Amino acid sequence: MKERLASIIAILFVLSVLMAGTTFSEPEKVELVAWKWMGNPVLDPKLEEIINMWNQEHPDTPIKFTVFPELSEAEFIVKVEQATEAGQGPDLIHGSDVLLAVLASDGYLESVPEDVMSVIKEYILENYIELLTWWGPDGVKRVYGGWISLDGPKVLFVNEYHLEEAGYPKDWCPADWNELLEAAIKLTKRNPDGSLNRSGLFVRVAGHVGGIFDKFEPIFRSAGGKLLWCENGEWKTDINSEPGLRTVQLYLDILYKHKIYEMGFPGDSDAFANELISMLLDRETEYIGYFYTVNPRFRGPEGPVGFHPCPIPPPEKGMPSRTSSHMHGWTINAKTSSEKKKVAWEFIKWLHTNPEVKKKYIEIGYWIPYKDVVNQPPFTNPVYQKGTEIAIETSGSRIYHPKIGLIHNAVGKWLHLIFTKQIDPKEGLDNAARDLLEIASEIPCKG
Repeated sequence: MKERLASIIAILFVLSVLMAGTTFSEPEKVELVAWKWMGNPVLDPKLEEIINMWNQEHPDTPIKFTVFPELSEAEFIVKVEQATEAGQGPDLIHGSDVLLAVLASDGYLESVPEDVMSVIKEYILENYIELLTWWGPDGVKRVYGGWISLDGPKVLFVNEYHLEEAGYPKDWCPADWNELLEAAIKLTKRNPDGSLNRSGLFVRVAGHVGGIFDKFEPIFRSAGGKLLWCENGEWKTDINSEPGLRTVQLYLDILYKHKIYEMGFPGDSDAFANELISMLLDRETEYIGYFYTVNPRFRGPEGPVGFHPCPIPPPEKGMPSRTSSHMHGWTINAKTSSEKKKVAWEFIKWLHTNPEVKKKYIEIGYWIPYKDVVNQPPFTNPVYQKGTEIAIETSGSRIYHPKIGLIHNAVGKWLHLIFTKQIDPKEGLDNAARDLLEIASEIPCKG
């Protein structure tokens, strides 16, 4: 018995000596760096609140969030790629689909793993997976986007007060271009001296050239255009075919034949919010919240009132309406460490499954295409519901090519020259087609 006790004491002594030289440390933190392109005074504070929620719940894997409001899309792409190669790049990247498509093609985005994809499919509206899909460096399309923070199909916004003034039902939407022009003419008002007092319809013809084409594209598609596709290993375009010429003529008729809108007159979202224009063609449904905030006449006790979105009208009745949606959202840097990738994908899954995250978007009226969001107030309001209907029935991705941003600029430049009568429409569209295919051909197509 004494020998057994002595053995136990000896063992305890050895263990105490070993443990005396051992220090127990807390798990090492894995900090992620998140970069966001473009400032948004409404959304950014909510994104910061979401990051803070994550950091409080996951103190060992915090995220450091930085916004770059001063950079263009091209400058942000260069910053991400150069910083990544220097070992100082972000782990999480938040940007527009235009810049994210470039990063995916250049090999800087990680495709979504199967376990994360199953979570995304559970929550997102089915047709919106397309908006998360871009070409990789091998020319194969995959899902690279992990979360949509900002989205909306381009629609025609109509002022209901102006409609009623002109004798239209407040829920009217044009069925074709003839009905659009007829209403726009009636809604246009002029001062005694002939100057424009209120434009019946705004179309984007000046300013940022990429934006000119971005707004032109849904009208062109509703006219039957395809824009850009791969056929037998070659990129093809129909921008200079009948749908393109027909759409250009619509713009010219609005500007010069009917004098519905004049360059230099206030336009776009600010002018619609202040009721200087009656119809706003090709603006995203995300602006519903902006109109509601800016104009008291658009603000009802249960959400937006006094205006509504309509599908982009086709040239003729019976033709389908087509539009495109843009997205801004979260992706993962393909060149970060496997340890950080694992945490980053957990963050993406957490965004989808945490109802408190969705509430942040609901608080600011930012519609996002998730099943547990679109049927909650304020998105049950008829204005939002109509936008959701248009999104589901007529919308698709605007990313036809990894370099779609350069294509926007190239085609938009020629459209501006056409709309300002500096070049013949056919010649301008032929030049646009040439430049478009030259850019597209920099990346081989498969199909």
